[in-house]
Amino acid sequence: MVDIMTTDSGQRIMSYNPVQNRAVDALAAIGRPAIAPMRAALAKADPDELQLAYLLDALAKMSDSTATAAVHEAL
Repeated sequence: MVDIMTTDSGQRIMSYNPVQNRAVDALAAIGRPAIAPMRAALAKADPDELQLAYLLDALAKMSDSTATAAVHEAL
């Protein structure tokens, strides 16, 4: 994982994890069968952690109405 930090405060402003990005793409490609397990994971995901962002990203990339509804519910 690569963290991009501010030079002034040292705060993380962005993280890039190529493994997670591949996982997001794989889940999005699976499509509808992955929605229910991802919804269950969303319910348990810490809103301050990256897992939530990766789950929402995968659901959004599915272009499926059920997946889109899960994104809207989570926001």
